[in-house]
This record gives sequence, structure tokens and C-alpha cells, in this order.
Amino acid sequence: MKTTLNEIRRHSPCYSSWVNLLKHLGKTKPDGTPLSLLTILESNGFQDTLWCLRAVKGHDRTIKRYLLWCADRLRDLADTETIEILDRTIDFVDGRASPPDLDSNYRVRADRAIYNACLACVYDWSDVRAPYVVSVCANAAQGPTASELTAQAEELRRVIQATDNNQDPYPKDPT
Repeated sequence: MKTTLNEIRRHSPCYSSWVNLLKHLGKTKPDGTPLSLLTILESNGFQDTLWCLRAVKGHDRTIKRYLLWCADRLRDLADTETIEILDRTIDFVDGRASPPDLDSNYRVRADRAIYNACLACVYDWSDVRAPYVVSVCANAAQGPTASELTAQAEELRRVIQATDNNQDPYPKDPT
């Protein structure tokens, strides 16, 4: 999964993260050279890499599926209706269903976290809301605990590596 420094710059990154990335790359200004998010993950860490998802083009489904993966980790904390909405959103993102009805009122933190992930995916907010959604999911999972943030970072690393190797990290279920 790649972007460029030009794309990142267009989204106005915070100064210290920008300087850190340029220094890591040995550059002084942005350019159009493809840049793997793995490099950003290694240089700037998980939160900055999540933020940089907004500068990635052509991987909307993969980004949405990553957000839904984070939400799915809360499945045991959610009510039946929320789980149905999550499953329907996954099917929608994979092209197997129409969008779920997202007009429900959620009471529990896990339900709200899953609901926010579904909203971001159904309404194409995943590029700008990814850090928020992932953070809400981590917080709802009793934390954010270090182990949950580590799991989310490792999943993001796996997704980036698969994409960089031209593999689908979330193959569509044929049903």
C-alpha cells in the first residue's frame, strides 16, 4: 500500500511528524516517488501511519475492511442488532449486500465503536476517519490497552505487506 510525499503533504500533516518522515527518508521536500506505508510505520509509528491512509489512493475496500476488522474485535461486547449491522457492512464493502440501515440509537460503547466503523465504511469516510475509528475501537476494548493497539498495528502491517505484494488481505467470501 503506497502513497507519495506529495499526497501526504496535500493533507497538511503535523509539522513534527512531517519533519521526522523527511529526515528518515533523507529528503528535504516532498516528491512523487512511491512510498510504502511500511516505511511510514517503521519511521513514524502506528498513529501517523493510520493518519496517512488518507493519502492512499485505490485501496478503499482494503482500508474499509481494516476498519471493520478493528470493529469486529468488539463482537463479543455488542448486541445482536449491532453484530448484524457489522456483518451487513462487511457484505456491503465486499459487494454482496446493500448498505445497512444506520439510523439506530446505540447505548453501549462497543456498539458505538462498531457503529462508527460502519458509518465510515458505508459513507466513504474511511480515508479521513481511520485514526478516529481505530482509536474508538481500541478504547471500547477496555483501553486502549497496549495489547489491543499492538494487535491493530500488527494487522495494519499485515494488510500493507499483503497489498504491497499484490495480494488481497481480505479475500472476498464467494457466498
